Amino acid sequence: MSSSIAQALVRLADLFGGNQNTQGNQLSNRNLFVDGNFEQWINASTVVAQPGSVNTGAAMYYFGQSSTAGSPAGTATYSKGIWPSGTEPLGMTSPLTNFLLVNQTVANNSPGYTSNSGGTVYQKVESVRTLQGRSATFSCWLWVASGQVTIPAVLSRQNFGTGGSPSANNTLDTPVNWVVTTTPQRFSVRLDFPTISGKTLGTVGNDYLYIGLWLPNGVTYSLGTSQWQLEQSNPNSPATGSPTAFEYRGIGPELARVQRYYRSGFACFIGSANAAGTTVGGWIPFPVDMRANPAVVMGTAAENSNNSSVSYTLVTPSGFRMYGTSTATGSTYYDGPYTADARL
Repeated sequence: MSSSIAQALVRLADLFGGNQNTQGNQLSNRNLFVDGNFEQWINASTVVAQPGSVNTGAAMYYFGQSSTAGSPAGTATYSKGIWPSGTEPLGMTSPLTNFLLVNQTVANNSPGYTSNSGGTVYQKVESVRTLQGRSATFSCWLWVASGQVTIPAVLSRQNFGTGGSPSANNTLDTPVNWVVTTTPQRFSVRLDFPTISGKTLGTVGNDYLYIGLWLPNGVTYSLGTSQWQLEQSNPNSPATGSPTAFEYRGIGPELARVQRYYRSGFACFIGSANAAGTTVGGWIPFPVDMRANPAVVMGTAAENSNNSSVSYTLVTPSGFRMYGTSTATGSTYYDGPYTADARL
């Protein structure tokens, strides 16, 4: 039986699921990744000198390079690629504008994949309860600028968070050996997540899955990827899973999902002080409540000479309070950019 026929049969079975005996699959909001279309970017390019793991510049994605003892770490530039208008592959869901471009300029030299070798690109999916005791399909589009490379495995972990005495990670990496060429292709794999019964979650509430790609070792390359999807699937699906069409929820709704974790905005206050040393300030609301109290960083701002000691306090998932202290009687103001980061 071909994979396509097997996939069709399990999808048909899923239409009759969703009761006390079996689980059906969602018809909407299937994609458990946030910003699977790579539309929300913090910056256009990040150059890495590893070992380490940092944000790619796409708000919800992270990457790492080798840190294996005795094996030099690789170096890569991760940047935002933009499809030339009209060249988007027919099989991809539209609209399609951005993709993640991985330029591996110095090869990783740790053949194989383990928890500390090779490069990775991944997203942290909130709550380790997600998909516990269930199967899922991970899918994405991949291509290279020239030649071909092989993706050795899909990275898959259950992380039980921090605080207290949480259980150790479950490592669930799955070998795939996807051969990536200059022709964009959609690849998929079934992932099986064990139950978390008997496991201890951390007290901080920052447990998660992290799902992504182990990148090629020992070679340099220019790799593009987009339209990532993680969706619950029938456990009887073939090894390639049961990928459905990439779910595009629209730039507005997807932006709101991103803002649960990361927000950049503009903060300001203006007021009149009746004496030196008077506190003047205001409340800065977030467009959506964030996952947790974020780390707030203020950027370079404009302010008048009657303002000093700008501070922020009472940081909550809904917003924060910002204030300054006047140096004299009269008008005082402050305005400038900020970021609020509550990512896992």
